[in-house]
Amino acid sequence: MAMNKNEEGYWSLPVRDAKPGENYWFRLGAKVFPDPASHFQPSGVFGPSQLWDHQDFPWSDSSFLPPDIKEAVIYELHIGAFTKQGTLAAAQHKLADLAELGITAVEVMPVAQFSGRWNWGYDGVFPFAVHNTYGDPDSFKSFVNACHKLGMAVVLDVVYNHLGPEGNVFGRFGPYMTKRRNTPWGQGFNYDEEHSHGIRQMVLDNARHWFTRYHIDGLRLDAAPCIVDSSREHILTELSRETKNLSVELGKELWLIAETDENDSRYIKSNQEQGHGLTAMWSDDFHHSVHGYMTGEKTGFYMDFGELRHVAQAMEHGFALQGGFREYRNKEHGEPRYPGLPKELVVFTQNHDLIGNRPNGERLISLVGFEGSKVAAAMALLGPQTPMLFMGEEYGETRPFKYFTDFRDTWLTQQVTQGRKREYKSFGWYSESWQGREEIQDLVGDEQYLGSILNWEKRNDTSGIAMYEYYKELLKIRRRLLPAGEKKSTTAIRIEYCEWGQWLALMRSSLKQTTVVCLFGLGEKPTEIVRNELGLQEQGQDWRLLLDSWQEAWNGPGSRHSLNIHWNTTLRLEPMSVVVVESATQAGR
Repeated sequence: MAMNKNEEGYWSLPVRDAKPGENYWFRLGAKVFPDPASHFQPSGVFGPSQLWDHQDFPWSDSSFLPPDIKEAVIYELHIGAFTKQGTLAAAQHKLADLAELGITAVEVMPVAQFSGRWNWGYDGVFPFAVHNTYGDPDSFKSFVNACHKLGMAVVLDVVYNHLGPEGNVFGRFGPYMTKRRNTPWGQGFNYDEEHSHGIRQMVLDNARHWFTRYHIDGLRLDAAPCIVDSSREHILTELSRETKNLSVELGKELWLIAETDENDSRYIKSNQEQGHGLTAMWSDDFHHSVHGYMTGEKTGFYMDFGELRHVAQAMEHGFALQGGFREYRNKEHGEPRYPGLPKELVVFTQNHDLIGNRPNGERLISLVGFEGSKVAAAMALLGPQTPMLFMGEEYGETRPFKYFTDFRDTWLTQQVTQGRKREYKSFGWYSESWQGREEIQDLVGDEQYLGSILNWEKRNDTSGIAMYEYYKELLKIRRRLLPAGEKKSTTAIRIEYCEWGQWLALMRSSLKQTTVVCLFGLGEKPTEIVRNELGLQEQGQDWRLLLDSWQEAWNGPGSRHSLNIHWNTTLRLEPMSVVVVESATQAGR
């Protein structure tokens, strides 16, 4: 069927007898290609596109409203590795477990159609289509509907900086990509050159597509620093403005979260403050500070971390690196001081990137042990920022999460493998002379994916149950005493730490009275904390124990503390432990 070209360069044709479920192609010369804006690719990236009717899905979430993101607890998951089946339907059956834990938002790694059976999702080439091996569009809608029914928002990871290398047809249809905006993963989108209006509109349409047709509550913007745009209005600012307008239209606040390691608050500053006006942004500093200190790793980007003061700064201010020269980047890095409380920051001690970009995909529990991982979890969950968990950490999953792809092109697979090995060199994880190099020769084989699937049987063994209940208790304390979104202006957060004693304390005060103290023991030996070291002024204050990570209930060695603590001079803190106490006055209210 011959199509017609309009004055803007778009080709179109009404096809009145087209029906949902029918397949179609676009013919360019002698070749046929799928639709770049396809909503479903039932046979994958090299097959035809399929028409889909979005009007018939039986939504039942009209009364659901997402929480304020400052009060959210986010859970990141990969649909393909979340269950053995690797489908949206199978993942849906696990959602009740997350809701019981205390999760209020599920962040789904990209579901946009990519090449092959499995992939992290950042090589997507059809940004409007749900990946065919995960399920069809209605499968994703059912997943979102189920999350909402359980009181959990859904955040979708989207990639607006590049497209994947295999199956990408955008360049066949117009100047959507540009060689001037290369990213580490391929050509970037043409946001500011001639004919850039097409890709800009595509991104705005894509966001609306997920928000309206799939009832998504938020988008996590992958690698925001790689979304380069010199236009008068940056595409992120335009996206923010359009999303705010859509929030009013839909009657709920929609989230935009920037993934960035720049320590630059322009992403969340308002448009009036010359910012993009996004809802929140990631703080890699939090992870790097905690991980670097607890593991002792000092290579790659960890070389600028490793001291307890970095952990304290990240917990109190959101960023540990606040300006100054940084060895890893070989330049100045970070804002001199984050303006305001760090509630708009999403923090984590594990995520897909920071686990999966290690050659062996080790999770934190495999590096710092069972007790150490409990300490790290408490730092993220009891602090003032918005915490995010990575799938499986809530029950102490020990299976690795590795990088995996399933490209058809063997040359492309080899290039990916070699590229990742080059990245590992800066961490000392790989060199041509490294004796363990044979172990990571094949970085993208099937075993990489199959070995990364969660082992849900561990969730029900002794340690798995204990860890799950420990996380559940931390989130219970967070909801009752340490909400991420402060509702009382009189509440303040203060951090004290002792580098040589290897302990850190987070104190939450209200009306000039300390109500909660979270103590973190980070050394190999017990330490005693003198009351004066914490700057507590209350005399004769009694405390009630809320949590001790060494308690046997959490599969610990056994707590040495009684329920009621008269804290006159010192308090013993065991190695790799967390103790949370509440003032007896506050407890009696």
